[in-house]
Amino acid sequence: MYEQVLGTKLDIDISKVVKVTKLRHDIVHRNGKTVDGNMISLNAQDFTQAIDDIKEFAGLLQVAINEAQTAIKGH
Repeated sequence: MYEQVLGTKLDIDISKVVKVTKLRHDIVHRNGKTVDGNMISLNAQDFTQAIDDIKEFAGLLQVAINEAQTAIKGH
């Protein structure tokens, strides 16, 4: 979706954000259980890592957006 909006291919690894998104989905929609019914166990480090991963993704995405805007303005 971002690539279509920005008109350029993004070279950003989204695997960590996908993992966080799937975990959130299990917590919110499966009452804290995996698809297999196993309870999810998290600690403070898991939350800190998720926040760091999201911040990293957001920063890389912002750079890509800024570069796309600069390219558009340059034309």
